Order: sequence, then C-alpha cells, then structure tokens
Amino acid sequence: MIIAILLFLCISTKAHRILSLDVKHGFNKFDLGSRISSIKNRTSINRIHNEHPKLESYVVNYPANYKLFGYTPRKIVLDFYNGLLTQISVSMPRNESLKESQLINARILNGLGKLYGDWEELMPSEDKMITKSIIRKRTALFFKSYPESATKGDTFTYVSIPLSKLLEIKS
Repeated sequence: MIIAILLFLCISTKAHRILSLDVKHGFNKFDLGSRISSIKNRTSINRIHNEHPKLESYVVNYPANYKLFGYTPRKIVLDFYNGLLTQISVSMPRNESLKESQLINARILNGLGKLYGDWEELMPSEDKMITKSIIRKRTALFFKSYPESATKGDTFTYVSIPLSKLLEIKS
C-alpha cells in the first residue's frame, strides 16, 4: 500500500512538472500570447531592429526588475508576431569568472528542470555551443551556452509553440 502511494505521488509530481511549463507559458511577468499594449502598460520597453520582417522586437528596460532564480539578466528581448508575444529571450551576463557563470547557469538549469521537467540535450554544434530544451504542447524552453567563451553570455528562450507555428506557415 505504501509503495502504491509513493508511486502515485512520483507520477503525479512528474505530471505536474510536465504541465507547469504550459501553465506558466512565459517568463516572470511576461506571458506568451500577450498583446504589445498589455506589456507596455506593465513595463518599459524600446523597439529594436529585427531581421525578420514579420516580427517586432523590443528590449526590456531595467532587466534587473525581472530575476531568473534570483539572478539578474543582462538583457531581455520580447518578440511579437501579429502583436502577440511569441518569444522571450533572457540573456544572462558573463561574470568575471567563467566558472562562476557556469555555476550560476547550472543552478538556473537545475531550478527550471525541477519546475518543468528534464532537459533534453540537443545536437552539439561545431561552434562548441551547448543547447538544451524542454518542450511541451504550448511552450518550449531552450538554453544556449558557449561554455568556452569568456564574452558570450548564455540565453534562456521561451517560445509559444502555437504562435511560432503560425509564423512558419505565413513565412
């Protein structure tokens, strides 16, 4: 009986982690699918140039107001498609020590993994970049790192799967 209860708790905890990324559907106070006007009412943003003609990109002013597991991002970029928040890129700074940056990112990865489920390693690239993902029905979370670079910071990117599919269809 006790084993059955423990098994049920493990299964329900894992199911909760799997669902929680789709339930949260964003980062901090930024919800994927939100309108630009709604975001502008809550935070200060400035439009920046984007190579993609169908996306409008904005940088968030005062990124220190939006912590990721207690750590201050270097930059937050919000990408909108048809006026809806489609992607959130949270860039972390490279600290004075590369090892310190790697420890901080390991803590963030661990924390996000506990909330949303296990990270999957994506194919390693030739430029020594590490990429990982957690993908659910509505939301995908990606991590990109250049572990041997003293200057390139690491980025956590939250993507709305339904909106990104619309973007692909219309492109």
